[in-house]
Amino acid sequence: MRVTNSMLTDLVQRNINQSLSVLQKLQMRLASGKALLEASDDPVGASLAMGLRAAIAAREQFQRNGDSARDRLSAAEKALDNIQPLLVDVRGLAVKGADDTGGAEQRSILADQVNQFLEALLDLSMSRFGDDYLFGGTEVRTAPYTATRNGSRPTTLAGFNAAAGPAVALDAAGLPGAVTTGGFSVSIYNAAGAVTSSGTVTVTAGATTLNDLATALSALGLGAVVGGDNRLTITAPAGGSFTLTNDTSGALAALGLNTFTPGEISAVAANPKGISGQQLHEILSGVTIAANVTGPEVFAGSVDLFQTLITLRDALRANNTPAISATLTSLDAGTGQVSAANGSIGGRIQRLDAAQDILTADLMRVKELLSRIEDADIAETTLDFQRQQQVFEASLQAGARLIQPSLLDFLR
Repeated sequence: MRVTNSMLTDLVQRNINQSLSVLQKLQMRLASGKALLEASDDPVGASLAMGLRAAIAAREQFQRNGDSARDRLSAAEKALDNIQPLLVDVRGLAVKGADDTGGAEQRSILADQVNQFLEALLDLSMSRFGDDYLFGGTEVRTAPYTATRNGSRPTTLAGFNAAAGPAVALDAAGLPGAVTTGGFSVSIYNAAGAVTSSGTVTVTAGATTLNDLATALSALGLGAVVGGDNRLTITAPAGGSFTLTNDTSGALAALGLNTFTPGEISAVAANPKGISGQQLHEILSGVTIAANVTGPEVFAGSVDLFQTLITLRDALRANNTPAISATLTSLDAGTGQVSAANGSIGGRIQRLDAAQDILTADLMRVKELLSRIEDADIAETTLDFQRQQQVFEASLQAGARLIQPSLLDFLR
């Protein structure tokens, strides 16, 4: 077989191209620092590397989940740090109000202060993390609590527990103030604000009873009921309102029916969609943690903090020292309730920190395994590159000497 110059040329070119391809791959390994540039370089190693990268991605996502949970819990912790001293201050006001040396005027001032703390507590219940309500459970875009405020006139009034029975004549015994002979005016309004009925209820010291008051109010068109706890509750006709004024008997103050103030919070209700849902974040494989504190845990667990402050405010306004003293137990329990929620947050943050330490160590281990598989040995690769470069240059020189152009090359 005759070996032509063209055949030699093709062979030399093919060998040179192969040598150049190897040289380029070594150059790319040096530039990238990676030994695995394509799956074909090491199919088994490439398969292992893919699994390790997936493991790294999962662990990094756990880390992000943990960071998010920690940020939310820290925000809730700051809110609780403001609620605890607020309750301590309110308790101090309750202690002052329960002191028998104080009078009605001083207690009225204390009631105004308690009302401001009530407003502050409602504001804290609306604390946010970004656009999310912290205490809304899983309903993070809806306010967890909504306040009902007094209008210009009451639609219903509930007094305090009277020490005397409903058929016992009212006097100073067991009531925060003396009941004397006199009376008070009653006006009933319809939805449009027009007076539909009015009159006067007469009170006779030592003779008029709670039942008598209920009967007289009912005769004027109001709903009036004495409960089993000797509490008189008055309700306007549907859609209407009423006023009780010009009390010369002291009965309204003695029974706690003079506490209505326009614009103040009369009740606080939770979001009807629910505020108890937990926001669970996966912080390790198969391990989740609640990244939130629910509204009931803080504001309405064993003690309804809002109602406690409303009751204290109204008791101070009514100059009712027994009712004021009764709120101290609820305030102490409420402070413990908030402390327990704060302690729960602290425990979860510690758990998150421990999980993050585990993830950090695990990530280092998995990344080291991945490095062993796909990272290039720079020293060895550099030597291979230098050797391959010498081979390539030698191939070029050998090819130049082997293939000599002839006149036929130019004629073809």
